[in-house]
Amino acid sequence: DITFFLSGGTAYCTGRGEILTPLPPLPPQRIYLFKPDIGLSTPAVFKALDYEALSPADPEDLLAQFQAAQPDVAAASRDIYVNDLEPPAFRLVPELAAIKEELLELGFPHVLMSGSGTSIVAI
Repeated sequence: DITFFLSGGTAYCTGRGEILTPLPPLPPQRIYLFKPDIGLSTPAVFKALDYEALSPADPEDLLAQFQAAQPDVAAASRDIYVNDLEPPAFRLVPELAAIKEELLELGFPHVLMSGSGTSIVAI
């Protein structure tokens, strides 16, 4: 992940994150990243993942909805922000769910965990 974020640009990532499709740059947005002092093993998150509970949403449809919401992605529907790794990560480290709830209560319209955790993104 870090190589992608340091390289700049915008991309649609699929597979396990290894398939990158370049996209036009996003308009400027205020995005907040919260990194709690909590660790979490990526293999443990995937081991705890319930594959029967994965989102039925089509990723291409989510991307189209996200792009249609431009330039104000904060005004987009909360339904387009999906991370199937949140439920198992939140079961393993309940403090992450509490952080997400607190940020939502503070008024951020969109809050989700980044990847397999433990960073939380708020828009």
